[in-house]
Amino acid sequence: PKPYINLALIKAKKKKWDEAVTLLEQANNKPGRPLPPRLKIVWAICYREAGEYGKAIELCQALIKENYINSQVYFNLAFTHFKAGALEEALKAAEKARALNVNETEPVILIGRIHFAMKDYQAAKNDYEWSITHTSWPVESYYWLGRSELELGEINQAISNLKTAVQRITDDPLLSDVPMEEAQQWLDKALTLKLQES
Repeated sequence: PKPYINLALIKAKKKKWDEAVTLLEQANNKPGRPLPPRLKIVWAICYREAGEYGKAIELCQALIKENYINSQVYFNLAFTHFKAGALEEALKAAEKARALNVNETEPVILIGRIHFAMKDYQAAKNDYEWSITHTSWPVESYYWLGRSELELGEINQAISNLKTAVQRITDDPLLSDVPMEEAQQWLDKALTLKLQES
């Protein structure tokens, strides 16, 4: 199955998720050893990004049942639940991912997104403040911190963090899932609210 795996990894890097899924399914069905856990995580990511949340969740849960327990399995389970809109399940899995590796920032950033989606803006703010202090070059965290502060009515802090977000997203767009235009719109909204306060 090695040629299938190699081609699947190339397709995944090119974000051709459906093609990667098909190749990984074919590799898994070939005689011999089943796919190793690290490739099953890639397979779950491909399912998730192809919108097949149920299959991604199944793969992650199967890895957990096989006692392949690490932060990446739980992170991917959490992110899939989040994308599927199952916020409670997402939060539980993300907290487990964080507990398995307390120095990793990805689970905390995801926990912040989940808290924000749950409208728990203070918790989201705390998550993003932590992630900013534990990341060498935070980009998107400034955006979500600013959004959380805006929801909490902390307009001056929101303006400051949204300005930083716009600048960093402009400088490093590949480090953010948030488009610069969206960050700029929220900065403009915060500036308008500041003017209305005056």
